[in-house]
Amino acid sequence: MKTKHRNQQRGFGLIQVLLSIMLGALTVTWASTTIINGIEKGIATKTLTAVEAIQQAKQQYLVDNPETDPTTPATFAILQPYLQVMGTPVTTEAELMSGSGNRTVTNYGTLSSGVSLSKAINPTYVTPSMKPVVQLINNGLEASANGGG
Repeated sequence: MKTKHRNQQRGFGLIQVLLSIMLGALTVTWASTTIINGIEKGIATKTLTAVEAIQQAKQQYLVDNPETDPTTPATFAILQPYLQVMGTPVTTEAELMSGSGNRTVTNYGTLSSGVSLSKAINPTYVTPSMKPVVQLINNGLEASANGGG
């Protein structure tokens, strides 16, 4: 008795291949979004850390120099020694703002006011407690872009 052998080909069907491609694409999309969010959060944190260091250096300068008018314009040259002592060992403004997403300090303000940055900070990537600080920084940026103080 003869047995018939069917031509048994094993492989993947078109639907299976398309599903595999779709799952791969979804995985890459999810992973890249997670990585980008992590990078953006790091940039926002680094920027806020630099702004906080600048503000603390201003306060310490005023404590050490009580005769100084608080409306005196702040500069990196005035603040740099205080930044060094307070644990931010930088010698240039570029070092201070490194890792901040190409942001620069456009204006150090006065010894009693905030700073202005070249680019806004995305509040999506900061903790809720820091959102008011980010809003103040970004509002100052918008005011200077619109010709205000």
